[in-house]
Amino acid sequence: MRRKDGSLTSRAMLCTFSTSVYSGRKADKKATREIREWHQITEEKVIEAKKRTFPEDAPSYKAITAIIGKGRDAFHEETLPWLQNGTGILPAANFMHCTERFNVLEREFYQALPAFFEEWPQLVEQAQGILKTLFDPTDYPPLAKLKKRFSFGIKIFPMPDESDFRADIPDDQLDVIKIEMAANIENTVKQSMMEPYSQLWDAVAHMASRLQAQTTCPCRKCKGKTFKSDQFGDSLVENVAEVCERLPRLNLLADPKLDEMILVVKASLTTIAPDLLRGNEEVKKSLAERAQAIRDEMSVFFPSAA
Repeated sequence: MRRKDGSLTSRAMLCTFSTSVYSGRKADKKATREIREWHQITEEKVIEAKKRTFPEDAPSYKAITAIIGKGRDAFHEETLPWLQNGTGILPAANFMHCTERFNVLEREFYQALPAFFEEWPQLVEQAQGILKTLFDPTDYPPLAKLKKRFSFGIKIFPMPDESDFRADIPDDQLDVIKIEMAANIENTVKQSMMEPYSQLWDAVAHMASRLQAQTTCPCRKCKGKTFKSDQFGDSLVENVAEVCERLPRLNLLADPKLDEMILVVKASLTTIAPDLLRGNEEVKKSLAERAQAIRDEMSVFFPSAA
């Protein structure tokens, strides 16, 4: 891969999402020992008792973990998969949008922390009443240390390039390594380009299942979730439109098939107002059939997205 306009190193970078949060979950040696003795268990590692050291349903804490959840969703939506270690490919075309989105989330995260820190003494007091004899003051870090348990953000790294490879090995072996490295990078990128297809298929499949009042949805976000009602919100159409707006920025290889499929989905499924769908069964049925047809077409040509 050469460092010229259009090369992978000039069109993409690597990105990681890193966050940490105080979990408050701790192993309790005393409770573990008592359970082992009660059940006459002699092996030490057979059982371990763990406790939640504070009420995790506290609104101030849930607000923090909710933002972390949004961060994970955003990272999945704004990057392509690179390896199995949580690193993603961030196309240069999506750099500004991705960083701006995470700047907003990062501000929300750090703005949510003071409310939890202020409530911390009260949460510890509540925990004492809940845990009774299992309460241990040493389980609770002082506020200064507690604050260091929280972090949120993304980090950007350059894409690897075989021309940058340096090693004290014979030239003929070095050439082989460079060729293998280039091939591995190219193969990984090609595999990662199935992700935009999968995201598009997810959006279309979700719309098709909800418009057809199916009780379960096959998309990855729903994970087989059961629906008790055939009602749907405005987000049904808005989510498809958002995916169609975002995916062109993830089209790292300028795949014309992906661009064409996005245009088809956008023109076919995003031009009808949700209120019209809810008020007109004929329109709803027609859109459901279009969504199902596109879903079936994508399942045939891109089976890994199905």
